[in-house]
Amino acid sequence: MPLRSAEPQPAAEPPSLWTHTMQEVLDAAGARRSVPTGGSVVAVSGAFGVSLLILAVNLTLTKADPPAELTALNDKLRSLQARIQALGDADATLFAAFMKQARQPDTPAAEEDELRQQTREVPLQLARELQTGLALAQQLRPLVHTSVVSDIQAGGAILHGALQAALFTLANNLSSADAAQTGEFQVQRQQLEQARLTAQEWLEEEQSIKDG
Repeated sequence: MPLRSAEPQPAAEPPSLWTHTMQEVLDAAGARRSVPTGGSVVAVSGAFGVSLLILAVNLTLTKADPPAELTALNDKLRSLQARIQALGDADATLFAAFMKQARQPDTPAAEEDELRQQTREVPLQLARELQTGLALAQQLRPLVHTSVVSDIQAGGAILHGALQAALFTLANNLSSADAAQTGEFQVQRQQLEQARLTAQEWLEEEQSIKDG
């Protein structure tokens, strides 16, 4: 009887941070290995910051007469969280590829340039998403129930810290390239830094209200 030809197998999905326990990710983040990277840790932090915003929305929705726009905002938050999670995995995969390439000095220049370009694009996109989360936190603040305002504030503070960290990573990655390659990245980084400072002012106002 003739042997059947093997069916083509689908490509294996790359490993994901999100299939591990928090303890495993925590241990790996402090170990001498290529993943999770700093960018991945930033994404994990940001994703948890969004979780606090989602919590505040969900609890408000259980109260009497919640604002109608909260349902749509809840959907936006969950979509945002999924994008941040995907960027955490993308950063880990990218850094592993970058380290592998560094061990292969005969890597074609075009491949090296492409990887370097991605090391700018991924943290930039992560910073954009974190800034979106901060804007949503400010939008949600007057809409949620008073009992969960602190969750909005805490989620916003986590997102602010994550954004600042993402911008540090981006600035470092931009420093290794000439101005011709990074001009537009620098413009966007500066815009995001200004948005971060504006959000910082909001958080400081929230703190002063609480202290007052």
